[in-house]
Amino acid sequence: MWKDNANNEIGYKIDCGSIQRELPKNIQSYKLTQLKANTQYTCSVVAYHKEGNSDIVSIDFQTDVEKKFIITSPKNATSVKAGENVTIE
Repeated sequence: MWKDNANNEIGYKIDCGSIQRELPKNIQSYKLTQLKANTQYTCSVVAYHKEGNSDIVSIDFQTDVEKKFIITSPKNATSVKAGENVTIE
C-alpha cells in the first residue's frame, strides 16, 4: 500500500516479468495473485504522467508454496529513492 501524494499522475505500471498491469490514478495498492510457487521475482512499480515517469521502484523476492505477496511502498511518497524501505506483506 502507498499513499498517493501526486496530483498529476495518469496511473501506475507494475511489471513482474510475465505479470504486467496498468493501474488507474489514485489507487494505493495492488495484490499480486498469479505468482508461481518457489519462484524468484523482480517487480517494478512506476507512476506515469504527461511529463514522463517517476523513479522506478524495484523489488526482488522469492515465493513459497502458500503465500501471496502485496507490494507496498512508503506512505506519503510520490517516489521512492534508493535506500528507502519498501514493504512486502
